[in-house]
Amino acid sequence: MDTLLSVENLSVSFRVEETLLPVLQNISFSVKNAEVHALVGESGCGKSVTSLAITKLLPVNIAEYNTGSVNYKGIDLLNTGYEELLKTRGKEIAYIFQDPFSTLNPLQIIKEQIIESYLIHISENEKEAVEKAKFLLNKVGLTDLDSRLNSYPSQMSGGMLQRISIAMALMCDPSLLIADEPTSAIDVTIQSQLIELLLKLKSEIKMSILFISHDLALVSALADRISVMYAGRIAETGSVDDVIDNPKHPYTIALIDSVPSFGKDSRRLKTIRGIVPSPYDYPSGCHFSTRCEKVFNRCLLHKPLPVRISESQYSSCFLFEEAK
Repeated sequence: MDTLLSVENLSVSFRVEETLLPVLQNISFSVKNAEVHALVGESGCGKSVTSLAITKLLPVNIAEYNTGSVNYKGIDLLNTGYEELLKTRGKEIAYIFQDPFSTLNPLQIIKEQIIESYLIHISENEKEAVEKAKFLLNKVGLTDLDSRLNSYPSQMSGGMLQRISIAMALMCDPSLLIADEPTSAIDVTIQSQLIELLLKLKSEIKMSILFISHDLALVSALADRISVMYAGRIAETGSVDDVIDNPKHPYTIALIDSVPSFGKDSRRLKTIRGIVPSPYDYPSGCHFSTRCEKVFNRCLLHKPLPVRISESQYSSCFLFEEAK
């Protein structure tokens, strides 16, 4: 499959008073046409920051793009003009954010919000935009559409609002949908329905999805490829089968060991000691060194580079490098 989005050596710092905090360090991954690529890791690893950095949605007064590129259909979004970025956001690349209650404006009815991107990017014909909105709202399983369109967000449940958020993101038929933990604010039954819906829509309109989650069990059933992120860096990336069945990085292994299983293995679940370090306290060596059970001296002094394990799998770990 051809590559739709390629993030190469992306480093971003946040300005906090007189300090530059290295929030992202040399992030590299790609999303191919019509695939689901999952970005996983614990809270605080930089997944959401990465997603916002792709189209330069980070606050301009604090974010500094230090190195790297974000190539989308051959255009580096980090070095393109503001007008070109506006044409890309919402039309070519659309977002579904984590909390539908904060995504939607509580002071506007749903109709005004859902048709906005269509009127900006596609056509100024409001009737046409409303028809497209109704079509998509029906696709995501909502009924009584006239009533929904003229309601305020506070008049609907979280599940309904997340479905509306999905429909809103699809109004301009984007090539890439960035879904930032879209199921975290809703119950398990609705989660399952929304995942099935995203996969169906992805197949129907040949859309790529960058799916951000901390749930390995979920993404193992959803994604084609996975990138595991830890403390502002990519620890491991590869196909779902590679990463889930044959993980190499100690962090990936620890994440998988901490997932409950209904199989015959009744061993006690493992936990990862400590917490994800703040950008204030990133270790000078491997970022996982403070929590890793297999750490040795080199890990404390140097940052590991990605090591190729197979055609599609890379792991940033000195252990595998030493084994090679």
